[in-house]
Amino acid sequence: MALVIKKHPRHSLPLDVKELHQRIRSGLDFRAKENSRRRSEADDIIKACEAVDAQIAEQRRNLEAVEKMYLAAMTGQNAEAGEKTPEHSADADESDDAGGKQKRNRIGPQRYFMFDALRRHGPLDAASLANATSLPVRRIREQMAIDAKRGNIEAMTFAILDGGIGPRFKLTKDGESLLAGFLDYRQRRGIPLPTHEEAMAEQFEMEGT
Repeated sequence: MALVIKKHPRHSLPLDVKELHQRIRSGLDFRAKENSRRRSEADDIIKACEAVDAQIAEQRRNLEAVEKMYLAAMTGQNAEAGEKTPEHSADADESDDAGGKQKRNRIGPQRYFMFDALRRHGPLDAASLANATSLPVRRIREQMAIDAKRGNIEAMTFAILDGGIGPRFKLTKDGESLLAGFLDYRQRRGIPLPTHEEAMAEQFEMEGT
């Protein structure tokens, strides 16, 4: 049987060849779209992994901060500076005028605002407590470590919304009793409560020493 070759117009592919090429092109287009989709999914996965990496790093930093806070509370040391925490710098013990011999923990302006904010809104983390009192976060953490050691503050480790871990502080029964005694002491003697101006002045004095 002889092979019959059809003649086609010049510069034109045979119909069966054109159909074959069109099917091949359609297949290549589909593969290109599919590959683009997979690349987009891969980019999303990479971004998600990077976000998880950042979250893990933040959790590690917060966990280290909690450990340093507990270390300071247990040993009375500043874990970053390796120095003793100044327990009596602003809130030293002083004699109660009524009892003469009885000692009480003095509550300075800054400490008063911290305790009052915790009594009203606690538990609070250091940043929230700083916002509530207009005091530096570092000063908040230092005082919380001191009062945690004294038993006036309880530091709780908790999971926050973005997955990070950090401490929140709340007054213990001893802390509430200390604040109540301070308020009663001032009321009985007609002494006004500390002001924010006094708290800022106390901070200025501490930074200047």
